Amino acid sequence: MAIIPTGKAILLMCIVLSPTIISATILLESFTHGRMSGIIYLSGMILSQLIGFLTRPFLKGVRPDIADALEGKDFVRDPRCSIIEEPYYSQYSSPSFHALFFSFTFIYLFLAKFLEGFEELDIFRFIFLIIVWVADLIFRITYNCVKTSHYLYGCFIGLMLGTAWWMLVSTLNKDLLINVETDSKKCKILSTNMTCKLVHTETGEKIELDDVVMGAKWGEEKRVAEQAEEQAETKTMDGSAPGITTMG
Repeated sequence: MAIIPTGKAILLMCIVLSPTIISATILLESFTHGRMSGIIYLSGMILSQLIGFLTRPFLKGVRPDIADALEGKDFVRDPRCSIIEEPYYSQYSSPSFHALFFSFTFIYLFLAKFLEGFEELDIFRFIFLIIVWVADLIFRITYNCVKTSHYLYGCFIGLMLGTAWWMLVSTLNKDLLINVETDSKKCKILSTNMTCKLVHTETGEKIELDDVVMGAKWGEEKRVAEQAEEQAETKTMDGSAPGITTMG
């Protein structure tokens, strides 16, 4: 008999696999636009995970299940806490890799919008990432995968490394960033040819732009000619006026 997964199990599976799903989505989206921004993001994220991994022996945040075992308590770790067991420093869980991933991704995606303003902020992506981030936090604390301090350390390190990576990429080439409208892209938009059409407000008939320009020129020439004619008539009247002779 087949086992039908429950809604809760599917939800937890999505939360556990969310870093992989989000990374793959960003990577594929950049490929569809013919850009290297996804590769640059993924490189920075992997580097941040490596730095977080190397800081574990210094933070010495022991996993909750191991800490309970050292205190003589019976505790079995949920297998969903870690799909792939780390080969080294597996007894530590600080900083949390998931917290580091979400904080790094969040600040790297939206730092430009925070600096430029929120007019062009992708609200759907912003809210979606926040919801998944909070869901991962609740899952890891509720199932005792990590301690709250371990998750907060991961968030702090991720925010710092995400900001540093964004500033580095922004300095080298802004075209490699995600969610950033560069100056070259704006120039392409401004140089696009556009066609204007004039329509009569009453009849709805199309008015050619050349006719309007020619009409304006003809009206200007007519006005200049009328002014010259008026000036000529004034001079003629002044010249033909009868003189007054006085006799002494």
